[in-house]
Amino acid sequence: MFGSVGGFVESTTKDSREHSSGAHGQTVGFQGSCSEQPNNEQLCRVEITNTYTFENGSTTNWFYIHRNMTDEKRETATGPRGIEISCTTARGVATRNCLNPECTFSASLQGSGTNVTMTGGDVWNGQLAHKHTCKLPSETAGGNCTTPGWNGSCPPGLLP
Repeated sequence: MFGSVGGFVESTTKDSREHSSGAHGQTVGFQGSCSEQPNNEQLCRVEITNTYTFENGSTTNWFYIHRNMTDEKRETATGPRGIEISCTTARGVATRNCLNPECTFSASLQGSGTNVTMTGGDVWNGQLAHKHTCKLPSETAGGNCTTPGWNGSCPPGLLP
């Protein structure tokens, strides 16, 4: 089976709110891929290759510590080969003031595609997203299909 792998992309988002030095944030590595699927279909996906969530430096708030929670959202896509399809993956980080370093809170990514927003932090919310596009060549007549459809795909029942 044929496929393709996109380039590695690494992005960082950070914020220094309530810090006299340092910041809170995340660095995320993304890599998109396209792979052939049966029946002249293709699959688009974006993998997270690495993550680094950080809280460093000194804060200006004497009573609270900063705690980070993360969330991820993956949207794969399938479609006929020869047609562009897109997929996305996003990761968010929410920073909250806590009295206890083990505190937990609800944090989530809202939205779809690259239009996502992290929620849950009372100090800061940040998000990173990556979009990948696939357009693998379609099978054509003379290959595995006796009569290809309008988009180059092989309609059911027309395989040799």
